[in-house]
Amino acid sequence: MHDDCDICNGRDHGVGDTLALIAEGRWQVTTVFAGTTHDEPPFAYTTGLTSHGLPELLLYGLGSRTAASVLNTVAHRMVDGEAMLAGTTLDRVLAQGYEVTLVDVDDDSDMYATRGLYDEFTTLQVVFPDRDGRFPWDAGYGLSPCAQPVKGHLPHANS
Repeated sequence: MHDDCDICNGRDHGVGDTLALIAEGRWQVTTVFAGTTHDEPPFAYTTGLTSHGLPELLLYGLGSRTAASVLNTVAHRMVDGEAMLAGTTLDRVLAQGYEVTLVDVDDDSDMYATRGLYDEFTTLQVVFPDRDGRFPWDAGYGLSPCAQPVKGHLPHANS
């Protein structure tokens, strides 16, 4: 964290709440509504997992309630000791039995709160499949690339 920053030291109400959660051993999930154009999907991310020695999480394309639930589920599993690296596929995260896959993030520019609190952190993107279980790197993926931009290296494609 930035010691000389008023916001980082909790003098900003929202950041103060986030710092209080982190001090309690928890994290904050920030959700951002979709923009006004089709290429601005809703997204959500965590702030505070870095203080647990874990990567932060980022997710694009789901509504705020679902996104927060997904990120909290994955974060709880990480904090409870489940090993998660890029390429990890997780079940029991989404409804109807869909799995999610974790991807290393190269572009964390949307994570304003996290970037404001930490000089350095790593991030995993939680990527969900389309209705047919295909991911953005799979042939026949049914969603627009704008609906769920992948901000890191894609795993190997499945034909």
